[in-house]
Amino acid sequence: MSEETLAAGVGGPLAVVGAGAWGAVLAWLLGRDGRPVALWMRDEGQARRWRDERIDPKGRTVLSLPESVRPTASLDDALNGAAGVFLVVPNAALETSLRQLARVVPRDAVLVSCLKGLFAPDLAGPSRYIARGLPHAPIAVLSGPNLAAEIAAGRPAAATVAATDAAVAEQVQLWTNSDRFRVYRSDDPIGTEVAGAYKNVIALAAGMSDALRLGENAKAALITRGLAETVRLGRHLGGRTRTFYGLAGVGDLIATCATSASRNHQAGARIASGESAESLLAEGWTVEGLGTVRAVASYAGRHRLRLPIAAQVAAVAFEGRPADVALDALLASDPRAEWEAESG
Repeated sequence: MSEETLAAGVGGPLAVVGAGAWGAVLAWLLGRDGRPVALWMRDEGQARRWRDERIDPKGRTVLSLPESVRPTASLDDALNGAAGVFLVVPNAALETSLRQLARVVPRDAVLVSCLKGLFAPDLAGPSRYIARGLPHAPIAVLSGPNLAAEIAAGRPAAATVAATDAAVAEQVQLWTNSDRFRVYRSDDPIGTEVAGAYKNVIALAAGMSDALRLGENAKAALITRGLAETVRLGRHLGGRTRTFYGLAGVGDLIATCATSASRNHQAGARIASGESAESLLAEGWTVEGLGTVRAVASYAGRHRLRLPIAAQVAAVAFEGRPADVALDALLASDPRAEWEAESG
């Protein structure tokens, strides 16, 4: 993207596609200074209530949208003239959303992926799917330790925006950065996506550990070894080691594993307590770590990649292995040297 395009696009309207908790908070962040922001959702009734009441009718967040944010159920309306489009849909809806976007997204609009997942069979990240569906679009990845409820409450947070084109990363940074939401640039979208996806797998394990009351020492061990697995997988897929020790890596890992506010942590706890992954998904829960861990465990088996936490979490979630048996196996595994465990 040229410097001229960058300068022209900074002041344009923005669109957020997806009105879950994070989508709504992101629209609020983008529109607080008066910039026009369209917040798209599928249901016209929900959009009308958002417009009338300015708060989430489903109660997922208590923030009040500024008047500059316009809820709408019309994708054509939301994307009309948009300089940037932030995708905040569930992973399962990505392909359908991309087919819809391809009809109406402005050619020069920057597509910002806010999704966290890796897809079977080759562990492609969301940005690769976006590039396939919208091959001419500049693409960036926004990720980090961003618990929506805390940001909505005005608490400080930080994130990473990653793009191979430095001008694209800078433009998204200008749109999103504020005194309470600090955004840092990266040139490693692959590593950023792997880190954001794999931390959900470790959060499932952390939730299981908490449900079994194994203690903080055990959870700290899981998180630390989880970071080593993240580095191992990320480097295998083409990410850069330094990315996994930044906000998108260890920062997001800590935030997601240390709190029961994380849906993946909650899901891990419920599965360890006897519920099935299928029952959680049937409830309509968006637990992206479940799809990711199934894809990762299958990929690791085919490629002889040592990812024991993913293997055990997948076995508990989808094969009926008792959580206490799985976690005991992890904590009693061969204690390699730190650098050996990280490199595999």
